[in-house]
Amino acid sequence: MSKESVLQLLTQTDGYISGEGMSESLGVSRAAVWKSIRALREAGYEIEAKTNRGYRLRSAPDTPAKAAVLPLVTSDFCRELIYLDEVDSTNSYLKRMAADGAPHGTVCIADAQTGGRGRQGRGFVSTSGKGLFFSVLLRPDAALTRSITALTAFAAVAVCEAISATCSAEPRIKWVNDILAGDRKLVGILSEMSMEGETGQVDYVVIGAGVNVHYQAEDFPEEIQERATSLDMLTGTSVSRVRLAAAMIDSFAHMYESCRTDAHTYTARYQELSATVGREIRVIRSGDTRPATAIGMSSDCGLIVRYADGVEETLHYGEVSVRGKYGYV
Repeated sequence: MSKESVLQLLTQTDGYISGEGMSESLGVSRAAVWKSIRALREAGYEIEAKTNRGYRLRSAPDTPAKAAVLPLVTSDFCRELIYLDEVDSTNSYLKRMAADGAPHGTVCIADAQTGGRGRQGRGFVSTSGKGLFFSVLLRPDAALTRSITALTAFAAVAVCEAISATCSAEPRIKWVNDILAGDRKLVGILSEMSMEGETGQVDYVVIGAGVNVHYQAEDFPEEIQERATSLDMLTGTSVSRVRLAAAMIDSFAHMYESCRTDAHTYTARYQELSATVGREIRVIRSGDTRPATAIGMSSDCGLIVRYADGVEETLHYGEVSVRGKYGYV
């Protein structure tokens, strides 16, 4: 038995629950229950104990553990939620699970990553207690495998919607799927796909998001302090990682279903949230950097750009950086 099981009972109980009641419900000894209670207290959970009444959860740290997050989730999308104190990266973890047959809708959340990474193999700062490091495993059906590019773009919309549902921040999307607040990076998103070699069909897609939640400026490496921000910095409050994690699960559930039934609405929302259109940008492909202006979005979330010589192109791959107050982001 894990302390997660005891925490789940405490979270779901309105008032007190006896040690005997917990041991009967979980099929373990009262000594095992007490050991889990002690471990939870050491982890920062305030658990009140009263003679003849039992235990009551009075307060909890902002740890997005399974037992804290799942009671706030309203959708049935999440087939399995795995919470880890530390992992190399949540994307890498889910890719390993996918190879072993993990189902569509499996979610992994970590408190810290030792090998967090973004696009182009860049490192991603993943400090314990400071961010929400979240990945979801999708196994798209045949219809959706034709829209993987849109699925990746819509993931950014899902993250923006979850943030807006949790706090007062107003995130925007830098094409394809980085999320900014003003001209500072707030969220990094990385999508990775596996295809079956013989058929060319998509086996799975893992979408990971690293959200800067509790960081302050001094927590970031000096070289990115002027280009990074966090939800706490934006709102002036302490934003709940638990509530954000639950909102992320529900938002991804809505996004995935919309891809199947109402993709046009999500395409329009993606365009509304663009932080790229109308801006001076740099188009980065195969080591070559070319200045341009982003002038619009195509119906499949491609970025329409105009170069200095007047030539226009719709980008479906590659990377762009957007010119802001502190240079290109």
